[in-house]
Amino acid sequence: SLQYMEDVGERQTDIVEVVQEADQNHRLISDYFMRKQVQSVLEDRTQSLTAASMPTKGAAIANDYFPGYVSTLLLAGYLWFGGTGVVKGELQIGAFLATINAVKEIG
Repeated sequence: SLQYMEDVGERQTDIVEVVQEADQNHRLISDYFMRKQVQSVLEDRTQSLTAASMPTKGAAIANDYFPGYVSTLLLAGYLWFGGTGVVKGELQIGAFLATINAVKEIG
């Protein structure tokens, strides 16, 4: 994961370098009709950044959603087993509902 983040950082630096160089030499680029070449370099660097950032985006999405999925599964399991306990009289309904609310607040 750290390697991916370093790679993304390097790609961002590459883009900044192209933009700064184009900004500093915009007159020269314009005079010699080099806009398409500079644009092509910038597009290549942008595509490289996109490719490098895909693994980190996938990990970020997984990190955002995984805890929610786990808490939902645990709550579903507790609803099943706790609900069965309430029906059988092994668990008081107040304790059952309080536990559900506590799990909802956490997850």
